[in-house]
Amino acid sequence: MKNVWPNRSLVNGLAFVALCVASVSVSRADTPIVSALLGNWVGPGLDKVRAPSGAEAYLRRSVRFTPDLETLRIEAFADEKGTIRLFTYESDGPYKVIGPSSDIVGAYEIDLTNDRSLMTIHIADPGLWKGLNLGACPLAVGKAVEISACASGPPFNTSSCIDRDLVQIDAAGALRFGDQASNRCEKRPTTLDRAHYIKAQN
Repeated sequence: MKNVWPNRSLVNGLAFVALCVASVSVSRADTPIVSALLGNWVGPGLDKVRAPSGAEAYLRRSVRFTPDLETLRIEAFADEKGTIRLFTYESDGPYKVIGPSSDIVGAYEIDLTNDRSLMTIHIADPGLWKGLNLGACPLAVGKAVEISACASGPPFNTSSCIDRDLVQIDAAGALRFGDQASNRCEKRPTTLDRAHYIKAQN
């Protein structure tokens, strides 16, 4: 699954973070890493993104792994306390762990497939959605809309390619994917992304 987003101005600012974390696939053969991935993973806080215009937004990232599915969720807010919701983006699909990475000790190569990309807007702002290349989508406040066929560009344009990525759970228990700025449709990254997730206790 790979939406090339994170690429999340309020408009351009969102465009650079929005899909920074992709869906992940895991194979039953690699039981230790698959077992370790299962559950909910959350970003350590809200990420602030700034548009060239100076407008700001705040993003909360989370990833969930089940035995068969990985789900990426991005929530965007207009305030740093996370009380004024702008939108919620969610995508999911199967994942497959290929095996240990030859580039990074402790990391695994994974292939991701995106089956679904849903956008739920929480405010009526046609200019904002047009600026995010979602102007052709039938968005309605509070309604989850599949945007794979109507997004006209980044940050939410989707691809049918297999997302060739990396995943690592480090000694401190933090989950990282491969460098999300790289084109993972063409080549698997050889470095890890700076963004990380922490396993939720519930």
